[in-house]
Amino acid sequence: MTSIGEGAFIGSNTAIVAPCTIGRDALIGAGSTITKDVPDGETAIARGKQTNLRRRLKKS
Repeated sequence: MTSIGEGAFIGSNTAIVAPCTIGRDALIGAGSTITKDVPDGETAIARGKQTNLRRRLKKS
């Protein structure tokens, strides 16, 4: 179960992986994937490293 404290702000396109507790007045950065508890009044951001892969296109 995930609980979100009063006054917490969850940015758009955020994924919260249960179980997780988001504290009172916590702030979650947009686009983050949150996998750990966020204490009261803290800010959490989670960003993955960008990887570019060369594509091989099939010829028709």
